[in-house]
Amino acid sequence: MRQQLRQTENDYAKNLDDMNQRIQQRPLLLEQKDPRQKAVQELEKKFQNAMKIANVTEQDLIEKQSNTY
Repeated sequence: MRQQLRQTENDYAKNLDDMNQRIQQRPLLLEQKDPRQKAVQELEKKFQNAMKIANVTEQDLIEKQSNTY
């Protein structure tokens, strides 16, 4: 009975240690990126790359928009 209790306590202590280790390795909530934010940033990066390949600047887009109104 005592050995079983000791084993249960050891297992519990090991689980706590594992949990604490995972917590220490995990970034803070403020440091974690929201999946939507990450998706937007990736899309912006792709868009900027496409504009660079097409040799279009942001100013070109602004001028085009102002000419249509």
